[in-house]
Amino acid sequence: MALDTVAEAAEPGIPVDERLVDRQRRNAVRRALAKLSDEQREALVLARYHGMPYAEIARTLNISEGAVKTRIFRAMETLKAHFSGGDSPWIAATH
Repeated sequence: MALDTVAEAAEPGIPVDERLVDRQRRNAVRRALAKLSDEQREALVLARYHGMPYAEIARTLNISEGAVKTRIFRAMETLKAHFSGGDSPWIAATH
């Protein structure tokens, strides 16, 4: 499933400008996740979005728990570098 095909639920009562900022953040995160290697992205998504413990991710991906930690660490470092660039809507929307 492509990251851009995930449906977004409308939230009544939230002002349009806040929904726009939220949508821009989600799109920025999707673009950043798309820049990760497949291995880094799948480990990060399983851990952060699905809440799987590292040991379970390791069993699921048939890799060591240390490899899971390394992939997630490298993914987070890549995302930090991406979002600290100053040209991201994420930065603009949160300042």
